[in-house]
Amino acid sequence: MRCKKCNCELEKGCKVCPVCFEPIKNSNYLSLVIVIIIVLLMIVLVSNSGDSDLSGEERVRRYLEEEYSENFEKITLLEIAKNPDTKLSIDGSNFGTIKGKGETEAYIVHSDKENIDFEVSYNTHKKEFYDNYEFSLTLRKSAVELYEKVKDTFSSYSEKVSFSYDTNNESLSPIAVTSKEDIYNQLSNCNDGEPFTAICMYINMDSFEFCKTEYDNIKAVNDYIVELEKSSELYSHIGFLIYTKDRVTLEFDRLDAVRIYDRFATGKAWGETIEEFVQRENY
Repeated sequence: MRCKKCNCELEKGCKVCPVCFEPIKNSNYLSLVIVIIIVLLMIVLVSNSGDSDLSGEERVRRYLEEEYSENFEKITLLEIAKNPDTKLSIDGSNFGTIKGKGETEAYIVHSDKENIDFEVSYNTHKKEFYDNYEFSLTLRKSAVELYEKVKDTFSSYSEKVSFSYDTNNESLSPIAVTSKEDIYNQLSNCNDGEPFTAICMYINMDSFEFCKTEYDNIKAVNDYIVELEKSSELYSHIGFLIYTKDRVTLEFDRLDAVRIYDRFATGKAWGETIEEFVQRENY
């Protein structure tokens, strides 16, 4: 190896030229550093380009498979919406607008393993995913558990049971169910985000007699719903109604109370608790 300035022959490992005192750079070390930097840059570029080259469905599939260790083949893009601007305000004072960036892609996905549809969204700006897969599974499981509970408790009075997987959707009418499989199948195709589901039971006894006779069981079922919601984290997503022979409704209001509504008689029970209702002399 020779000095690049004066061409003097240099000994191996020499750091300074003995003739012109020119610092000697270790070309092998520099080359290694350069190679490492280039390789790292290539890795970053390849990984980024790989993500950007993925189609929306493939991007969602990769996320779901990493999240749940399951293969998801049926993925359909529902819509793409431009992220909205957000107004920044406090106590009525407007401090400006935060401009929305990117878009949100909405997908419907089917799980062959669980035989259930669910929703996935992807924010193209934040590169964040949201899915309700576990929520859908939990909702289905809890609704079936509630159905079995109320059937066992009030079977001797029950004329029929109906179920609605989204009571917020007025176009959906409750469907008669005769087994837990009926509820299971309805919720398998539920893809409306996070609906409020409700079981409705029709009984063959007038409201006052039923509440007096089954007071303890009615209270126990309400307590059961409270605990079911707590354990499943499905607050305000599962409910139960009873319709009596005289067309009075018992609404299981969970943390509040069981309330009585007589929608077809003026001046009758309207929102009073079951505790108040059974204290009447008659109805």
